[in-house]
Amino acid sequence: NDISMHYASGADVYSMTDIFQDARRAIWKEAIENRNVNSYRRNLQRNHLALLIDMVTRKQSPLLPDDAITLARNDLRTIKGALQSAINSGNLNTISASHYRDSIAKIDAAMEASINMEI
Repeated sequence: NDISMHYASGADVYSMTDIFQDARRAIWKEAIENRNVNSYRRNLQRNHLALLIDMVTRKQSPLLPDDAITLARNDLRTIKGALQSAINSGNLNTISASHYRDSIAKIDAAMEASINMEI
């Protein structure tokens, strides 16, 4: 169900896409900016990653709209790209680089699992 259909053309609508993008950019800003991440933010990122993974592997409510699952999968791809860029930048300390590598491994496993579930 597309929220924009419920509003007049040109209305300022905060869409599901906007929600996913804004959350991703806020939670993963260190990776996007090739910076180290502190322990509090690493835990926030782990929780966000777990939520997205649960969505794409359908461990979340079966009532989730398909568009939410599609956006979660897109977020995982986008986050993986940011993490890989941050690692390749050479700007990270050991714990941040390790956290990013661990996150990439979780994303890869989740994407593989979600593809296998759809076959």
